[in-house]
Amino acid sequence: MTNQAILGVILGPDNSQRVVISAGLPSSVAALEAEIKTQCKIVTPFRLQFMDPLFGNDFVNLTSIEELQDKATLKVVYTVSQPQDQADSFSFPSTSAADDASSSSGDSTVILASPEYTSSRSSWPDLFPVPRFKFDAEIKLEKAYVAFKENGMLLIPDPKLKSDILEGLIQEVVKHTVYLTDSKFDQVAEALILRHPCLKEKGSPSGYAGWKMSLKYKLSNYRTHLRKVGCPEVCANALKYKPAEKCSPAYDVKRPKRGEVDYCPPFPLGVSEQSLEKIRIELLSDVKKRNNRDTIKGKMNITFSLRRQEVIYDAPMISELQQRWPALFDAAEHEHFCIQKISLKKQSSMNVFFAQDMTDAATLSAIAGTTVGVYVTRGTPGKDFPDVGIIIEGVVILQDLDNVALATAMLFGLFYCFNMSYPAQLRYTFEVIQKVVMGLDPTELSRKAQNLKTKLQ
Repeated sequence: MTNQAILGVILGPDNSQRVVISAGLPSSVAALEAEIKTQCKIVTPFRLQFMDPLFGNDFVNLTSIEELQDKATLKVVYTVSQPQDQADSFSFPSTSAADDASSSSGDSTVILASPEYTSSRSSWPDLFPVPRFKFDAEIKLEKAYVAFKENGMLLIPDPKLKSDILEGLIQEVVKHTVYLTDSKFDQVAEALILRHPCLKEKGSPSGYAGWKMSLKYKLSNYRTHLRKVGCPEVCANALKYKPAEKCSPAYDVKRPKRGEVDYCPPFPLGVSEQSLEKIRIELLSDVKKRNNRDTIKGKMNITFSLRRQEVIYDAPMISELQQRWPALFDAAEHEHFCIQKISLKKQSSMNVFFAQDMTDAATLSAIAGTTVGVYVTRGTPGKDFPDVGIIIEGVVILQDLDNVALATAMLFGLFYCFNMSYPAQLRYTFEVIQKVVMGLDPTELSRKAQNLKTKLQ
Protein backbone atom coordinates (compact mmCIF):
# COMPACT_ATOMS: atom_id res chain seq x y z
CA MET A 1 0.00 0.00 0.00
CA THR A 2 1.34 3.43 -0.91
CA ASN A 3 2.34 5.61 2.03
CA GLN A 4 0.68 8.99 2.28
CA ALA A 5 2.68 12.11 1.40
CA ILE A 6 2.73 15.25 3.55
CA LEU A 7 3.77 18.58 2.03
CA GLY A 8 4.08 22.10 3.41
CA VAL A 9 2.64 24.65 0.98
CA ILE A 10 3.39 28.38 1.28
CA LEU A 11 0.43 30.33 -0.12
CA GLY A 12 1.64 33.86 0.68
CA PRO A 13 3.15 35.98 3.47
CA ASP A 14 2.01 34.56 6.84
CA ASN A 15 -0.15 32.04 4.98
CA SER A 16 0.83 28.38 4.66
CA GLN A 17 -0.97 25.05 4.80
CA ARG A 18 -0.21 21.37 5.31
CA VAL A 19 -1.34 19.19 2.40
CA VAL A 20 -1.82 15.47 3.00
CA ILE A 21 -2.07 13.18 -0.05
CA SER A 22 -3.23 9.76 1.09
CA ALA A 23 -2.23 8.00 -2.14
CA GLY A 24 1.33 9.34 -2.04
CA LEU A 25 2.99 11.78 -4.39
CA PRO A 26 1.21 12.08 -7.77
CA SER A 27 2.88 10.90 -10.94
CA SER A 28 3.20 14.37 -12.48
CA VAL A 29 3.55 18.03 -11.54
CA ALA A 30 0.19 18.79 -13.17
CA ALA A 31 -1.53 16.23 -10.96
CA LEU A 32 0.16 17.69 -7.88
CA GLU A 33 -0.97 21.20 -8.85
CA ALA A 34 -4.53 19.93 -9.20
CA GLU A 35 -4.39 18.33 -5.75
CA ILE A 36 -3.01 21.49 -4.12
CA LYS A 37 -5.56 23.61 -5.97
CA THR A 38 -8.36 21.48 -4.54
CA GLN A 39 -7.13 21.20 -0.95
CA CYS A 40 -6.02 24.83 -0.63
CA LYS A 41 -9.06 26.16 -2.53
CA ILE A 42 -6.94 28.20 -4.95
CA VAL A 43 -8.84 29.87 -7.80
CA THR A 44 -5.98 31.89 -9.30
CA PRO A 45 -3.61 30.28 -11.87
CA PHE A 46 -0.25 29.42 -10.31
CA ARG A 47 2.95 27.43 -10.64
CA LEU A 48 4.92 25.59 -7.96
CA GLN A 49 8.43 26.07 -6.63
CA PHE A 50 10.21 23.71 -4.25
CA MET A 51 12.93 24.25 -1.64
CA ASP A 52 16.07 22.91 -3.33
CA PRO A 53 18.83 21.76 -0.91
CA LEU A 54 21.38 21.90 -3.74
CA PHE A 55 21.03 25.69 -3.76
CA GLY A 56 20.95 26.49 -0.06
CA ASN A 57 17.22 25.74 0.25
CA ASP A 58 16.31 28.50 -2.21
CA PHE A 59 13.02 28.05 -4.05
CA VAL A 60 13.32 26.99 -7.70
CA ASN A 61 10.63 26.07 -10.23
CA LEU A 62 9.25 22.53 -9.92
CA THR A 63 9.51 20.83 -13.31
CA SER A 64 9.59 17.14 -12.33
CA ILE A 65 7.87 15.22 -9.57
CA GLU A 66 11.13 13.30 -9.06
CA GLU A 67 12.60 16.39 -7.42
CA LEU A 68 10.18 16.05 -4.49
CA GLN A 69 10.34 13.95 -1.36
CA ASP A 70 7.89 13.44 1.46
CA LYS A 71 7.59 16.43 3.81
CA ALA A 72 9.01 18.78 1.19
CA THR A 73 8.23 22.51 1.27
CA LEU A 74 6.53 24.05 -1.75
CA LYS A 75 5.69 27.65 -2.61
CA VAL A 76 2.75 28.78 -4.73
CA VAL A 77 3.67 31.47 -7.28
CA TYR A 78 0.58 33.16 -8.70
CA THR A 79 0.81 33.84 -12.42
CA VAL A 80 -2.05 36.35 -12.89
CA SER A 81 -2.54 38.48 -9.80
CA GLN A 82 -1.44 38.20 -6.20
CA PRO A 83 -3.87 37.35 -3.37
CA GLN A 84 -5.09 40.21 -1.24
CA ASP A 85 -2.92 39.22 1.72
CA GLN A 86 0.29 39.65 -0.25
CA ALA A 87 1.32 43.12 0.83
CA ASP A 88 3.48 45.56 -1.08
CA SER A 89 2.58 44.02 -4.45
CA PHE A 90 1.24 45.80 -7.49
CA SER A 91 -1.79 43.83 -8.61
CA PHE A 92 -2.81 43.68 -12.24
CA PRO A 93 -6.59 43.56 -12.65
CA SER A 94 -8.35 40.36 -13.58
CA THR A 95 -10.95 40.33 -16.32
CA SER A 96 -13.80 40.75 -13.88
CA ALA A 97 -12.13 43.64 -12.10
CA ALA A 98 -11.46 45.37 -15.37
CA ASP A 99 -15.03 44.88 -16.45
CA ASP A 100 -16.23 46.52 -13.24
CA ALA A 101 -13.88 49.43 -13.83
CA SER A 102 -15.07 49.97 -17.37
CA SER A 103 -18.73 49.69 -16.44
CA SER A 104 -18.32 52.25 -13.69
CA SER A 105 -17.02 54.73 -16.22
CA GLY A 106 -20.27 54.50 -18.16
CA ASP A 107 -18.71 52.88 -21.23
CA SER A 108 -19.40 49.44 -22.62
CA THR A 109 -15.78 48.78 -23.51
CA VAL A 110 -14.60 45.41 -22.20
CA ILE A 111 -11.04 45.53 -20.87
CA LEU A 112 -9.18 42.23 -20.95
CA ALA A 113 -5.93 41.58 -19.10
CA SER A 114 -3.47 39.03 -20.40
CA PRO A 115 -2.27 36.44 -17.87
CA GLU A 116 0.70 35.70 -20.12
CA TYR A 117 1.76 39.33 -20.06
CA THR A 118 1.32 39.97 -16.35
CA SER A 119 3.47 36.98 -15.46
CA SER A 120 5.89 37.21 -18.38
CA ARG A 121 8.90 38.61 -16.57
CA SER A 122 10.45 38.56 -13.13
CA SER A 123 13.55 40.30 -11.79
CA TRP A 124 16.92 38.60 -12.18
CA PRO A 125 17.46 36.03 -9.38
CA ASP A 126 20.36 36.16 -6.97
CA LEU A 127 21.11 32.53 -7.85
CA PHE A 128 20.19 31.39 -11.35
CA PRO A 129 17.92 28.29 -11.24
CA VAL A 130 19.11 25.68 -13.74
CA PRO A 131 15.96 24.09 -15.20
CA ARG A 132 15.23 20.45 -15.88
CA PHE A 133 16.17 19.63 -19.47
CA LYS A 134 14.48 17.28 -21.93
CA PHE A 135 13.86 13.76 -20.68
CA ASP A 136 16.59 12.13 -22.78
CA ALA A 137 19.04 14.90 -21.89
CA GLU A 138 18.43 14.33 -18.17
CA ILE A 139 19.09 10.57 -18.62
CA LYS A 140 22.45 11.31 -20.28
CA LEU A 141 23.37 13.78 -17.54
CA GLU A 142 22.45 11.34 -14.78
CA LYS A 143 24.70 8.66 -16.29
CA ALA A 144 27.51 11.18 -16.73
CA TYR A 145 27.10 12.27 -13.10
CA VAL A 146 27.51 8.66 -11.90
CA ALA A 147 30.70 8.32 -13.94
CA PHE A 148 31.94 11.64 -12.58
CA LYS A 149 31.35 10.57 -8.98
CA GLU A 150 33.10 7.23 -9.52
CA ASN A 151 36.23 8.27 -11.39
CA GLY A 152 36.02 12.03 -11.97
CA MET A 153 35.33 11.61 -15.69
CA LEU A 154 34.08 14.79 -17.36
CA LEU A 155 31.42 14.66 -20.05
CA ILE A 156 32.02 15.98 -23.56
CA PRO A 157 28.40 16.47 -24.68
CA ASP A 158 27.34 15.43 -28.15
CA PRO A 159 25.86 18.19 -30.37
CA LYS A 160 22.25 17.27 -29.59
CA LEU A 161 22.79 17.19 -25.83
CA LYS A 162 24.64 20.49 -25.92
CA SER A 163 21.87 22.05 -27.99
CA ASP A 164 19.20 20.78 -25.56
CA ILE A 165 21.13 22.18 -22.60
CA LEU A 166 21.60 25.59 -24.22
CA GLU A 167 17.97 25.73 -25.31
CA GLY A 168 16.79 24.93 -21.77
CA LEU A 169 19.04 27.59 -20.26
CA ILE A 170 17.94 30.24 -22.76
CA GLN A 171 14.26 29.53 -22.11
CA GLU A 172 14.91 30.11 -18.40
CA VAL A 173 16.98 33.25 -19.10
CA VAL A 174 14.28 34.95 -21.19
CA LYS A 175 11.85 34.68 -18.28
CA HIS A 176 13.90 37.56 -16.86
CA THR A 177 15.55 39.40 -19.77
CA VAL A 178 16.60 39.00 -23.40
CA TYR A 179 19.71 41.15 -22.94
CA LEU A 180 22.29 39.75 -20.55
CA THR A 181 25.36 41.53 -19.23
CA ASP A 182 28.67 39.70 -19.22
CA SER A 183 28.42 39.05 -15.48
CA LYS A 184 24.97 37.46 -15.89
CA PHE A 185 26.34 35.12 -18.55
CA ASP A 186 28.92 34.13 -15.94
CA GLN A 187 26.14 33.44 -13.42
CA VAL A 188 24.24 31.20 -15.82
CA ALA A 189 27.28 29.21 -16.96
CA GLU A 190 28.60 28.83 -13.42
CA ALA A 191 25.20 27.67 -12.17
CA LEU A 192 25.20 25.02 -14.92
CA ILE A 193 28.47 23.38 -13.85
CA LEU A 194 27.52 23.63 -10.18
CA ARG A 195 24.28 21.76 -10.89
CA HIS A 196 26.00 19.34 -13.30
CA PRO A 197 29.70 19.15 -12.34
CA CYS A 198 30.30 16.57 -15.07
CA LEU A 199 29.92 19.41 -17.60
CA LYS A 200 32.92 21.33 -16.27
CA GLU A 201 35.43 22.07 -19.04
CA LYS A 202 38.94 20.68 -18.73
CA GLY A 203 41.67 23.28 -19.16
CA SER A 204 39.34 26.25 -18.59
CA PRO A 205 40.33 28.44 -15.59
CA SER A 206 36.68 29.03 -14.73
CA GLY A 207 35.46 25.66 -15.94
CA TYR A 208 32.70 27.22 -18.05
CA ALA A 209 34.30 29.63 -20.56
CA GLY A 210 33.10 27.58 -23.53
CA TRP A 211 29.57 27.33 -22.14
CA LYS A 212 29.52 31.09 -21.62
CA MET A 213 30.50 31.77 -25.22
CA SER A 214 27.95 29.26 -26.52
CA LEU A 215 25.24 30.93 -24.43
CA LYS A 216 26.07 34.30 -25.98
CA TYR A 217 25.72 32.92 -29.52
CA LYS A 218 22.56 31.02 -28.63
CA LEU A 219 20.87 34.06 -27.07
CA SER A 220 21.89 36.24 -30.02
CA ASN A 221 20.31 33.76 -32.44
CA TYR A 222 17.21 33.53 -30.26
CA ARG A 223 16.82 37.33 -30.32
CA THR A 224 16.86 37.12 -34.11
CA HIS A 225 13.99 34.65 -33.88
CA LEU A 226 12.12 36.92 -31.45
CA ARG A 227 12.55 39.84 -33.82
CA LYS A 228 10.99 37.83 -36.65
CA VAL A 229 7.95 36.95 -34.55
CA GLY A 230 7.52 40.59 -33.50
CA CYS A 231 8.79 40.80 -29.91
CA PRO A 232 8.63 44.60 -29.21
CA GLU A 233 11.62 44.63 -26.87
CA VAL A 234 13.86 43.19 -29.59
CA CYS A 235 12.22 44.98 -32.51
CA ALA A 236 13.12 48.29 -30.86
CA ASN A 237 16.71 47.58 -31.87
CA ALA A 238 15.98 46.71 -35.50
CA LEU A 239 17.39 48.90 -38.26
CA LYS A 240 13.92 49.70 -39.64
CA TYR A 241 13.09 51.62 -36.45
CA LYS A 242 16.13 53.92 -36.80
CA PRO A 243 16.02 57.38 -38.44
CA ALA A 244 16.41 57.25 -42.21
CA GLU A 245 19.60 59.33 -42.14
CA LYS A 246 21.26 56.84 -39.75
CA CYS A 247 22.31 53.59 -41.40
CA SER A 248 23.98 51.90 -38.41
CA PRO A 249 21.88 49.28 -36.57
CA ALA A 250 23.61 50.33 -33.35
CA TYR A 251 22.41 53.92 -33.55
CA ASP A 252 20.32 54.92 -30.54
CA VAL A 253 19.87 51.34 -29.39
CA LYS A 254 16.95 51.21 -26.96
CA ARG A 255 17.63 48.04 -25.05
CA PRO A 256 17.34 47.55 -21.29
CA LYS A 257 20.46 49.04 -19.71
CA ARG A 258 19.39 49.51 -16.12
CA GLY A 259 18.09 46.09 -15.15
CA GLU A 260 14.49 46.66 -16.32
CA VAL A 261 12.15 43.68 -16.04
CA ASP A 262 9.32 44.75 -18.39
CA TYR A 263 11.17 47.16 -20.65
CA CYS A 264 8.97 47.01 -23.74
CA PRO A 265 6.18 44.44 -23.29
CA PRO A 266 3.80 43.26 -26.04
CA PHE A 267 0.13 44.17 -26.07
CA PRO A 268 -2.06 41.93 -23.88
CA LEU A 269 -3.88 39.13 -25.66
CA GLY A 270 -7.25 40.10 -27.08
CA VAL A 271 -6.51 43.81 -27.50
CA SER A 272 -5.03 45.95 -30.24
CA GLU A 273 -3.39 49.35 -30.52
CA GLN A 274 -6.75 50.81 -31.54
CA SER A 275 -8.63 49.42 -28.53
CA LEU A 276 -5.91 50.57 -26.14
CA GLU A 277 -5.94 54.03 -27.72
CA LYS A 278 -9.68 54.19 -27.05
CA ILE A 279 -9.03 53.45 -23.38
CA ARG A 280 -6.33 56.15 -23.32
CA ILE A 281 -8.88 58.68 -24.54
CA GLU A 282 -11.30 57.56 -21.82
CA LEU A 283 -8.58 58.20 -19.23
CA LEU A 284 -8.46 61.88 -20.24
CA SER A 285 -12.01 62.22 -18.87
CA ASP A 286 -11.51 59.82 -15.96
CA VAL A 287 -8.73 61.90 -14.39
CA LYS A 288 -11.13 64.84 -14.08
CA LYS A 289 -13.63 62.87 -11.99
CA ARG A 290 -13.54 62.57 -8.22
CA ASN A 291 -13.23 59.29 -6.34
CA ASN A 292 -12.21 57.55 -9.53
CA ARG A 293 -8.83 56.17 -8.51
CA ASP A 294 -9.62 52.47 -8.94
CA THR A 295 -10.99 52.97 -12.45
CA ILE A 296 -7.92 54.97 -13.45
CA LYS A 297 -5.57 52.41 -11.94
CA GLY A 298 -7.24 49.56 -13.82
CA LYS A 299 -7.09 51.34 -17.17
CA MET A 300 -3.50 52.45 -16.60
CA ASN A 301 -2.57 48.81 -15.98
CA ILE A 302 -4.24 47.68 -19.19
CA THR A 303 -2.58 50.41 -21.29
CA PHE A 304 0.89 49.90 -19.83
CA SER A 305 2.23 48.20 -22.98
CA LEU A 306 0.87 50.95 -25.27
CA ARG A 307 2.45 53.63 -23.09
CA ARG A 308 5.84 51.89 -22.93
CA GLN A 309 6.03 51.34 -26.68
CA GLU A 310 5.08 54.97 -27.26
CA VAL A 311 7.77 56.19 -24.86
CA ILE A 312 10.47 53.91 -26.29
CA TYR A 313 9.72 54.16 -30.02
CA ASP A 314 8.61 57.82 -30.25
CA ALA A 315 10.61 59.38 -27.37
CA PRO A 316 8.08 62.24 -26.87
CA MET A 317 8.76 65.38 -24.87
CA ILE A 318 7.56 65.45 -21.26
CA SER A 319 5.01 68.15 -22.05
CA GLU A 320 3.48 65.91 -24.73
CA LEU A 321 3.31 62.99 -22.31
CA GLN A 322 1.52 65.20 -19.81
CA GLN A 323 -1.16 65.92 -22.39
CA ARG A 324 -1.56 62.32 -23.53
CA TRP A 325 -1.11 60.53 -20.20
CA PRO A 326 -1.97 62.91 -17.33
CA ALA A 327 -2.65 59.99 -14.95
CA LEU A 328 0.92 58.76 -15.41
CA PHE A 329 2.29 61.59 -13.30
CA ASP A 330 0.09 60.68 -10.36
CA ALA A 331 1.04 57.01 -10.69
CA ALA A 332 4.75 57.31 -11.41
CA GLU A 333 5.68 54.96 -8.59
CA HIS A 334 3.28 52.28 -9.87
CA GLU A 335 4.68 52.68 -13.38
CA HIS A 336 8.19 52.15 -12.05
CA PHE A 337 6.98 49.06 -10.21
CA CYS A 338 5.53 47.66 -13.46
CA ILE A 339 8.90 48.15 -15.17
CA GLN A 340 11.24 47.13 -12.38
CA LYS A 341 9.10 45.33 -9.74
CA ILE A 342 10.66 47.39 -6.93
CA SER A 343 8.86 49.89 -4.68
CA LEU A 344 10.31 53.40 -4.73
CA LYS A 345 9.06 54.42 -1.30
CA LYS A 346 10.97 51.60 0.33
CA GLN A 347 14.15 52.78 -1.37
CA SER A 348 13.90 56.53 -0.63
CA SER A 349 16.92 57.03 1.63
CA MET A 350 18.73 59.92 -0.05
CA ASN A 351 18.50 63.38 1.50
CA VAL A 352 19.69 66.26 -0.72
CA PHE A 353 18.06 69.71 -0.46
CA PHE A 354 17.43 72.49 -2.99
CA ALA A 355 15.58 75.61 -1.71
CA GLN A 356 13.81 78.04 -4.05
CA ASP A 357 11.11 80.72 -3.84
CA MET A 358 8.52 79.73 -6.45
CA THR A 359 7.01 83.21 -6.62
CA ASP A 360 10.23 84.85 -7.73
CA ALA A 361 10.47 85.70 -11.45
CA ALA A 362 14.09 84.63 -11.60
CA THR A 363 13.15 81.27 -10.13
CA LEU A 364 10.39 80.74 -12.69
CA SER A 365 12.88 81.52 -15.43
CA ALA A 366 15.37 79.07 -13.93
CA ILE A 367 12.72 76.34 -13.83
CA ALA A 368 12.02 76.83 -17.53
CA GLY A 369 15.71 76.24 -18.24
CA THR A 370 16.10 73.24 -15.94
CA THR A 371 16.58 69.81 -17.48
CA VAL A 372 16.27 67.83 -14.24
CA GLY A 373 15.78 69.12 -10.70
CA VAL A 374 14.22 68.67 -7.27
CA TYR A 375 12.92 71.82 -5.61
CA VAL A 376 11.83 72.83 -2.10
CA THR A 377 9.97 76.11 -1.67
CA ARG A 378 10.79 78.51 1.16
CA GLY A 379 7.13 79.37 1.36
CA THR A 380 4.16 79.63 -0.95
CA PRO A 381 1.23 81.99 -0.46
CA GLY A 382 -1.71 80.11 1.02
CA LYS A 383 0.46 77.26 2.30
CA ASP A 384 1.76 76.79 5.83
CA PHE A 385 4.42 74.28 4.78
CA PRO A 386 7.14 74.02 2.09
CA ASP A 387 6.38 72.38 -1.23
CA VAL A 388 8.63 69.61 -2.59
CA GLY A 389 8.47 68.75 -6.27
CA ILE A 390 10.27 67.58 -9.42
CA ILE A 391 11.21 69.44 -12.61
CA ILE A 392 11.99 67.70 -15.92
CA GLU A 393 12.59 69.52 -19.22
CA GLY A 394 11.45 72.83 -17.71
CA VAL A 395 8.11 71.38 -16.56
CA VAL A 396 7.02 70.87 -12.94
CA ILE A 397 6.09 67.17 -13.08
CA LEU A 398 5.19 66.34 -9.48
CA GLN A 399 4.29 68.57 -6.54
CA ASP A 400 3.33 68.27 -2.85
CA LEU A 401 5.63 65.33 -2.19
CA ASP A 402 6.26 64.45 1.44
CA ASN A 403 10.01 65.05 1.52
CA VAL A 404 13.14 65.40 -0.57
CA ALA A 405 14.10 61.78 -0.04
CA LEU A 406 10.86 60.64 -1.67
CA ALA A 407 11.24 63.25 -4.43
CA THR A 408 14.72 61.93 -5.24
CA ALA A 409 13.45 58.36 -5.43
CA MET A 410 10.48 59.43 -7.58
CA LEU A 411 12.82 61.34 -9.90
CA PHE A 412 14.83 58.18 -10.33
CA GLY A 413 11.64 56.27 -11.13
CA LEU A 414 10.67 58.86 -13.72
CA PHE A 415 13.89 58.16 -15.61
CA TYR A 416 12.62 54.60 -15.99
CA CYS A 417 9.08 55.68 -16.90
CA PHE A 418 10.26 58.09 -19.60
CA ASN A 419 13.21 55.95 -20.81
CA MET A 420 15.52 58.90 -20.24
CA SER A 421 19.31 58.91 -20.08
CA TYR A 422 20.93 60.23 -16.94
CA PRO A 423 22.13 63.86 -17.27
CA ALA A 424 25.84 63.90 -18.06
CA GLN A 425 26.66 66.05 -15.02
CA LEU A 426 24.77 63.68 -12.69
CA ARG A 427 25.45 60.32 -14.30
CA TYR A 428 27.64 59.12 -11.41
CA THR A 429 25.10 60.34 -8.84
CA PHE A 430 22.29 58.37 -10.45
CA GLU A 431 24.56 55.38 -11.02
CA VAL A 432 25.20 55.23 -7.27
CA ILE A 433 21.47 55.58 -6.52
CA GLN A 434 20.63 52.82 -8.99
CA LYS A 435 23.39 50.30 -8.35
CA VAL A 436 24.57 50.98 -4.79
CA VAL A 437 21.49 52.33 -2.98
CA MET A 438 18.74 50.41 -4.83
CA GLY A 439 20.84 47.44 -5.91
CA LEU A 440 19.56 47.39 -9.50
CA ASP A 441 22.10 45.67 -11.79
CA PRO A 442 24.87 46.33 -9.23
CA THR A 443 27.59 44.11 -10.68
CA GLU A 444 29.13 46.51 -13.21
CA LEU A 445 30.17 49.79 -11.61
CA SER A 446 32.23 52.63 -13.02
CA ARG A 447 35.56 53.27 -11.32
CA LYS A 448 34.25 56.31 -9.43
CA ALA A 449 31.12 54.50 -8.24
CA GLN A 450 33.17 51.49 -7.17
CA ASN A 451 35.57 53.68 -5.21
CA LEU A 452 32.66 55.32 -3.38
CA LYS A 453 31.08 51.94 -2.65
CA THR A 454 34.37 50.68 -1.23
CA LYS A 455 34.68 53.70 1.03
CA LEU A 456 31.08 53.35 2.23
CA GLN A 457 31.73 49.75 3.16
